[in-house]
Amino acid sequence: MPKPRILLDVLAFSPRDGGFATLVTNLLETCSVLEEFEFVVAHHAQYGSLFRGLPLGTVPIEFPSRIRFFVSAFFMPQLVRKVRANAVHCEISAVPSLLGVPASVTVADLHFLMDPTAFGSGLRKRIMRFYWERYFCKSLRRAKLIKAISRTTREDVRRLVSSSLSPFVIYPFVNPSSPPPSRKVWPGSGEPIRLLFLGSIVPRRNLPFLLRALPAIERTWELDIAGSHWWGFRDVEQRLGDSRIRCHGYVSNEERESLLLKCHILIAPSLYEGFGYPVVEAISRGCLALTSDVSVFREYVPEQCRFDLSDPRSLACMVNQLDAQHYDRLRDLSRAQIKQFSPVEHRAGHRAMFHRLLE
Repeated sequence: MPKPRILLDVLAFSPRDGGFATLVTNLLETCSVLEEFEFVVAHHAQYGSLFRGLPLGTVPIEFPSRIRFFVSAFFMPQLVRKVRANAVHCEISAVPSLLGVPASVTVADLHFLMDPTAFGSGLRKRIMRFYWERYFCKSLRRAKLIKAISRTTREDVRRLVSSSLSPFVIYPFVNPSSPPPSRKVWPGSGEPIRLLFLGSIVPRRNLPFLLRALPAIERTWELDIAGSHWWGFRDVEQRLGDSRIRCHGYVSNEERESLLLKCHILIAPSLYEGFGYPVVEAISRGCLALTSDVSVFREYVPEQCRFDLSDPRSLACMVNQLDAQHYDRLRDLSRAQIKQFSPVEHRAGHRAMFHRLLE
């Protein structure tokens, strides 16, 4: 009996897309070991080398990259018939109309429904806002199943789109570093504390809060900032002249790994996150992660590691109180919390979701 065939829509994938790229990488790794299904991946032809080594079928499509979020509406109904798919899963884009088979879709976050400035300004930004607010959200009602990447995102779907929707929650997972990181040691007297801000620079990541907290940190410090310079960068560019601050822009996976292994503390002062992958990744690399006290971080960051966003001095005070013993204790607490984000749990969640999708 032939295996049911699921068409994976990752036509909007770009390796520079941060969280979206991580979601796709997680999904493909999981699908590669779900042997009861057959998967076919529809992707942009220019990224063929990234998909070629996987034990999955592929359908490369040529199109201008600037329209990558819109091409599924035109190609996917044809591809369903071409590959004889029994179902479609859309990991980082909307569910198209007229597929003729059941579909599932992933929701990473719905921040664009909360913040009118979420995409910046300009014509292209307005077009993308229309896509996410109107087309994507409407497509959630077309989907047979919705996957949310956290409980926060699940509740946002119910609160902001429709209380009748009941998303699955399947968290992303973090692969351990290879080789395993050596145990970090709290810096001795005279050594700088290595701080790291990791993520695309957009207003909701709240980098200005961290910059305002730095003068109140009593120990010598150094700060690395890594992430694409998006529409929030101009608001902080003039504050980055301090010689202790290194702004790297977009970094490769190898550079990212190097920064994580060197830093003592990752700081995430976000106003909102759908999951917060850099935080989990940093903890898995032996860092201490200090985060804002927003909804998603309450799902897995210990209370002792979350700071109040009403005053930057609350973050500085948290850093000032650290010593070697306290540092190790908080890292141990944090590592215990992220054990739930494993490849095993990711596979089990998707196996259950795909079986239900095909019922």
